[in-house]
Amino acid sequence: MEPTSTYTLYNDQFELDPIAYGLTDAPAVTPDAEVPPPGFYVVQLTSAGLRLNRETKQPQYDSNQKRVFRINRIQITDPELFAGSHALFQDIYVYGRPQMNWSVKPAVPYTDRPPVFQVVKLLSSIDTNLVTGSIDDNCDELERLLPTKPMVAVKLSYESTDVTYAKALIAQGVDKNEAYKKSRLYTKHFRNTDGTYRQQTEGPSGLMIPARLKIDDFIPASRVSTLTLGPMKAK
Repeated sequence: MEPTSTYTLYNDQFELDPIAYGLTDAPAVTPDAEVPPPGFYVVQLTSAGLRLNRETKQPQYDSNQKRVFRINRIQITDPELFAGSHALFQDIYVYGRPQMNWSVKPAVPYTDRPPVFQVVKLLSSIDTNLVTGSIDDNCDELERLLPTKPMVAVKLSYESTDVTYAKALIAQGVDKNEAYKKSRLYTKHFRNTDGTYRQQTEGPSGLMIPARLKIDDFIPASRVSTLTLGPMKAK
């Protein structure tokens, strides 16, 4: 089964519009660095906070009236060899619908411990000691801390979209969401036979599609000192 997307990179017409998505401190003309191989990195969340309504620029909420956070851009700082700025446009939901941004697996299998939500893991990656049992309190802390551009450790992978193919499917009458799903390219599509990764790969449209970064996981701040940073070893 393919991983479920957390991207909101395109609007309904599959057109990239960073300003409409609340990106104010990293304009569309900011060039992205070459993407590093999938692995573990320390990054600065250079543009992150509450997701804003495209029209009113006011905070947006999910179907349960819970806050939605967005990471627009990151700056890789460690390892220094892979330093660079990258656009993400990745949403972080508290819980509820859509359920694609949080883990439903218990923290410890076969116990009564609650699920680990991605919004909590994000806060834990900033400061493990700030996490509490209150979702609202955790969100309050995130809302306060994200504008400060904190440093966190993350696991990065690839996820891209063949927009040309998506548009062609929609023109044929395919549902937009289904077209988007069929047009996604994941880490495995950029992997070479020797275990290295390429910067672009051929999409279903026949065009070359560049690799784009996606945060797969946030690493608790208390674990960073034991983490081996850099690309994951080739299997």
